[in-house]
Amino acid sequence: MTAADTYGAVVEHVPEHHRMRFAGHDTHSHDEPHLIWVVSGRGRVTTPAGVYVLPSGTGLWLAARVPHAMSWDEPGFAGGFLLHESATPVAGAAVIDDARVAESVAAVLVAAPGSDTDRAPFRALLADALARTEPTAFALPRPAHPVAATIADALLAGEAATLETLALGHHLSPRHVQRLFLDETGLTFRQWRSRARLNRALAELRSGATVTRAAQRSGYRTRQGLVKALRREGGPALG
Repeated sequence: MTAADTYGAVVEHVPEHHRMRFAGHDTHSHDEPHLIWVVSGRGRVTTPAGVYVLPSGTGLWLAARVPHAMSWDEPGFAGGFLLHESATPVAGAAVIDDARVAESVAAVLVAAPGSDTDRAPFRALLADALARTEPTAFALPRPAHPVAATIADALLAGEAATLETLALGHHLSPRHVQRLFLDETGLTFRQWRSRARLNRALAELRSGATVTRAAQRSGYRTRQGLVKALRREGGPALG
């Protein structure tokens, strides 16, 4: 029996109002900030800003009124948690991969608070955990295919080789690698590499580096190259 068969059998016995946690849902939005947390499987959340592929143990923190739909690349289940209006991600959406948030989610799921009064302290717990995280500025899901994952890890480490060199080094065609990245992350290879560089540059800036130094350390030849790349991805403006 496959994972899809197993979850299909389980979903039949899940109360109707909870089935979307297993089956996904069409586009909708909430009037409050919202955390989607993937407990098992591999989810895919689509928003106007892009597609976020979420492996087990990660989540997507959304601002209020952001339209989103969810589907599954690998069968699993997720929890959705409404937050206090003050618990809003700066960029409107942020990928979360943090042990404190995972523990807070587990506490909510185990306690299963049934009323607004009971839920209030758990909302505060989640908001506090989220406030302590450093969300990834740009979503960067890791591909599941072992070769694509190895290439992704090399890019995260600052590898500057071309797509052709990376692909041939693993006995794959560049087109095959491009297809793996798009199918498994929702991003083209070029987008994935660009976001990896931008996340590295923003981490450098948070640690106090100048824009020029951050550009150099993240693979951009010039300061202006970093500024333009951030603008293309809708990132923060740099002076």
